[in-house]
Amino acid sequence: MWKFFKKISAELDDAISQDYFDAGQESYMQGNYAAALAAWQPLAKHGDAQAQHKMGLIYGNGKGVDKDYKEALKWFRAAAEQGNPDAQANLGVAYSKGLGVAENAKEAAKWFALSAEQEHTKAQVALGAMYESGSGVMQNYVTAYMWLTLAATASNEDAVEGRAALAKKMDPSDVTKAQDLAEKWSQGERNFDEKKQKEPWKRGEIIAFATLIIAVLSIIISILASVLFTQ
Repeated sequence: MWKFFKKISAELDDAISQDYFDAGQESYMQGNYAAALAAWQPLAKHGDAQAQHKMGLIYGNGKGVDKDYKEALKWFRAAAEQGNPDAQANLGVAYSKGLGVAENAKEAAKWFALSAEQEHTKAQVALGAMYESGSGVMQNYVTAYMWLTLAATASNEDAVEGRAALAKKMDPSDVTKAQDLAEKWSQGERNFDEKKQKEPWKRGEIIAFATLIIAVLSIIISILASVLFTQ
């Protein structure tokens, strides 16, 4: 019986919290930021991830309060650590731009990835761009194209444009590989090994490497020959 009452109490608490959150959202949309803050702050302090993320937005954008990136970061982190994808994406933005924290591309990529894995399209675009440039992660056009494809499937215009530009720098076989990965990811096969997705060497790179090897072997042979002839 006690478990039943605890369950009912928890459900009532959740319903009340949602009512307060919705009231805060309505106030925010109406531009009444003081009322939104009053509704969300108690929820955020009690660990509500949605409210924590909203608190981050209020301080990060200076809505009804002085803009305070460090305070925004505190709330984004609290929500992100609970798995809120919006907060994870915004934490990624903070680290990528150095807002309220030292700029750190590797940390930005970490939070963008956590958000992207929850199908947050803007985080997928950001992560794709990082893989394309090699910022915070090992450069990998195949992985970059995969993330941009997933975001483009959700009609994100930045992803569509970015993917088209990236395709011009890729071999057709690599584009096909990335498309296959995106399809598998969409179907739930998400345990691909990123290290195995390294791009194959291009023809010019193979020729250059082979030329270097031949040159080195030629030097070694010349040295050995001179040693033999002088003995």
